[in-house]
Amino acid sequence: MGLLTLLRKLKGSNKEARILVLGLDNAGKTTILKKLSDEDPTNTTPTQGFNIKSLQQDGFKLNVWDIGGQKAIRPYWKNYYKNTDSLVFVVDSADKRRLKEAAEQLKAILVEEELAGVPLLVFANKQDLLSAMEAEEVR
Repeated sequence: MGLLTLLRKLKGSNKEARILVLGLDNAGKTTILKKLSDEDPTNTTPTQGFNIKSLQQDGFKLNVWDIGGQKAIRPYWKNYYKNTDSLVFVVDSADKRRLKEAAEQLKAILVEEELAGVPLLVFANKQDLLSAMEAEEVR
């Protein structure tokens, strides 16, 4: 089942959803968002705060919140949990040395009460790189 299909079922007649995109710095969150909105991702810089994009897909409006992943910003992630309809956690699958750190951050997020019951997609990004771990290893 695709994320959009799941959101439609959850939202019923409401045709708008809030998606929160989190992950460590340099995981590729902003690049993914730019690709989804048909923007050129070539000159993407680290997110200092957050980016918001509204995307239209099959008559459904997706309000995507891309929050920076630097250590100094992570304590503020909780300020964005309220009213989240879906969570996308992006993992750099080519960065083996930070996989444990990413897993620890995801575990910390998953115990947050405001995200209880929110659908989660773990996105193993950068699979096109030769050094990328297989999805099974990222899992």
